[in-house]
Amino acid sequence: AAAAAMVLAELSAVADAEVRGPAVEGCVLNVSFLLHRREERRFHGVVERFATGHRDRVELLLTGPLPCYSFTEGRV
Repeated sequence: AAAAAMVLAELSAVADAEVRGPAVEGCVLNVSFLLHRREERRFHGVVERFATGHRDRVELLLTGPLPCYSFTEGRV
């Protein structure tokens, strides 16, 4: 849980917004991040540095870019 809080803080600093997703079996954290395309390389760099520096404790799975459905109101 401590590693999840750390990665969330680091990635949130790069993103414009974040939304927690539903619980996923075997995962401590499921989050969608909204960011400008110009920040995509920086975001990936943060993910890679964190994953490399904490590989003994965490495994990160990064998907996207995806449509921003998690950041809309109402049903899509």
